[in-house]
Amino acid sequence: MSVKDTASAILKRLEEGTQAIYDQYREKAKGADASYQQKLSDLDLDYREAARALDGTARVNLQDRLTGLSDLGLASSGAAQQARISARTALLGALGKLTARLTRDRAAARGSYEAEKAALAAEEAEKTEKYRDTMTKLLMDQQNKDREFEAKEQREQQKIALQQQKLTLQQQTAAARSSGSGSGKTTASKSSASAAKEAGLTPDQKPAKMMSTIIQANRKLNKTERTSYVDRARVQQAVMQILNDTRITKTYRYQLYTQARAMGYIA
Repeated sequence: MSVKDTASAILKRLEEGTQAIYDQYREKAKGADASYQQKLSDLDLDYREAARALDGTARVNLQDRLTGLSDLGLASSGAAQQARISARTALLGALGKLTARLTRDRAAARGSYEAEKAALAAEEAEKTEKYRDTMTKLLMDQQNKDREFEAKEQREQQKIALQQQKLTLQQQTAAARSSGSGSGKTTASKSSASAAKEAGLTPDQKPAKMMSTIIQANRKLNKTERTSYVDRARVQQAVMQILNDTRITKTYRYQLYTQARAMGYIA
């Protein structure tokens, strides 16, 4: 799997995992909503039942008082009317206290609900952040491993290419020397063979100078340690470009190969 494919797979896991966390806490939030609404419903039911109980008790008490007054012949008196007013006032006071308690209980339920929702939101954010951090680290580690693997493969391919180039140059040089050393050839024919052998371009810089130029061009600065170093991979790449350029004379390329090998940049 390439670096791109690996990154895509991990990013897909990141997206799916994050969505799973969102779904999990969405369900928890729905549960909190349902619990809150049930709490309000229970409080309202308790209030209505308590209010009916107060009203019933007030009616019974008032009826007892009115019966007592009637027995005394005071059913239509001011005392009876006052009893009704007192009973009504007491009932309204009791209902007022009950309503105030309902208001407090509903406010407390609202506070608990909002605290629970805030806690869920904070927990969701924390869990999501930790998951993202874990997956991001995994992504970076995997990308580094993939790049190291690809770099190793590239170095192996370069090594094989250098070995093939070495063999080809050696064969070409051996063939050129063999064709130029025949016993029956005249001076003119030797000159012609030499010219044919040297067909192609010859860079202005000699192989040793060319190597020095390539190395200097690929020298990097290590800002942390305030030192410099040579990027060997880029040097090898630059040398290979010249060695593979068939427009340049075989002799020059072979000399450059020998120089790079002597300096330890190619095998």
